Amino acid sequence: MIVRENINFERGLDPKEAIGIGKAKLIQDWLDEVHIGVRNYKLNSDFTIDTDLDVIAVERPELFPNGRFPDYIRFNSSGSFDIDDCGIVSLVGCPKKVKGYFSCQMNKITDLKGFPKEVRECVYCFGNKAEFTEAEIRKVCFAPNIQVDDSE
Repeated sequence: MIVRENINFERGLDPKEAIGIGKAKLIQDWLDEVHIGVRNYKLNSDFTIDTDLDVIAVERPELFPNGRFPDYIRFNSSGSFDIDDCGIVSLVGCPKKVKGYFSCQMNKITDLKGFPKEVRECVYCFGNKAEFTEAEIRKVCFAPNIQVDDSE
């Protein structure tokens, strides 16, 4: 019996991707859960993710096992990025650049590791295990407006 495993593979396509396994497939499945279709993001050669769409995962703790992004999810850039009330303990995996607003309210965050380097609109970061000051956030992130309490 002859097995021709290459029949279903497209030229130039990673065999793992072609049969729906591997890191790229895991990333695609996770992004599908937050309603970012395959045509709406770019997967870079280092497996970081660029998208112009807003990533909204509010009250979706199932997307963050043990309060963290899965190891294979690492954003480079996004539109707005909202991960409020997801039980998140770590921001590692968040985009470096956010073209809209960034919100990580009502989580269990204790440090700013993984915090975006740049946010074009507003940062909302209150109601976490650690209460960060505007000055602390400005040390790691350039943003025109930073909200560290819910009084405004």
